[in-house]
Amino acid sequence: MKRVVPLAERPLHRWECSKASDTNELLGKTLKLTLTGIKMSKQHVYQRSDYDYFASIDSLWKDMDALGHINHTVYLTYMETVRMRYRKHLGIDDNRRDAKIGYILASVKIDYIRQARHPATFDIGERICRVGNSSFDTLTAVFIEDEDSPVVQARFTLVAYSYTDEMTVSVPDAVRKACRCL
Repeated sequence: MKRVVPLAERPLHRWECSKASDTNELLGKTLKLTLTGIKMSKQHVYQRSDYDYFASIDSLWKDMDALGHINHTVYLTYMETVRMRYRKHLGIDDNRRDAKIGYILASVKIDYIRQARHPATFDIGERICRVGNSSFDTLTAVFIEDEDSPVVQARFTLVAYSYTDEMTVSVPDAVRKACRCL
């Protein structure tokens, strides 16, 4: 019979930080984390000049969490708002139920780089960085106004979809033309 190990006797997961001795030194440095033997490296941080389209959003009082900084979930809302504006800028009007082609969000990879506090004006940068047959990726970042390094960056994979035919469709030419690969 297998022995159940009481919680008090279980080993704790250890996070080991290299190149930094305390939390304040972690900002802006490469950080390697070890969690029970799995190593993760911080992704490359893209700068303002890496993005093709920008729109500004002002933070709201409700965007803060109990710690006084912008809550991590709010950044996704900012990014979605600007993603919709960018598609409209490209001439893709898909924000309607009767649109011929819509987009399904298939995945999100987000990197929280540093915190921001309210009040703030954010410039959200957008770039289409990969196009496949029926999907494409956008690179999105949230910058504090007039700063070159982002607070948050993310990569979204979207799938072109016909809700009428209930099937994936080819990515429109407007998206293909706007793509600037990494």
